[in-house]
Amino acid sequence: MAVFGLPFLRLYGPGWVISWSGRCCNIWRMTYDMEEHHCAESGCGTIKRSCFERLHLAYCCVPIQMANGQWRFCGNRFGVESPHGCSLHHYGEYEDNRFFQMAKKNLEYELPSKFPHEQIGWQMNLPKLGDIRFSFNRALFEF
Repeated sequence: MAVFGLPFLRLYGPGWVISWSGRCCNIWRMTYDMEEHHCAESGCGTIKRSCFERLHLAYCCVPIQMANGQWRFCGNRFGVESPHGCSLHHYGEYEDNRFFQMAKKNLEYELPSKFPHEQIGWQMNLPKLGDIRFSFNRALFEF
């Protein structure tokens, strides 16, 4: 679903479809919080997929290098309206996530110029699903 014109599957990768839950604190490492958290938007309640679709929350899109030398997006969950952004990649120092704020305000924005997981040979390790290796193929997830 493209809300605010954002291609969430392209931004968040296979974890967005395969094993997402409201406790997912990093969409690329597929790490989960032990406890449920509440949405950053006042009065929204526990975190749901719609919290991301409404841009209350987002997953960080700053490129980082993995141990195997490949690149991926950071993937940490953060509040879009937060004055800081991602806990590791603050607004101002890293502008990679600013497009979320722009989209939420219905202003012009540019998506990341490169999606690391769409590069030839890229693989995602999904240990929660029996340690399978998943090659991202954008065409598989376009609806």
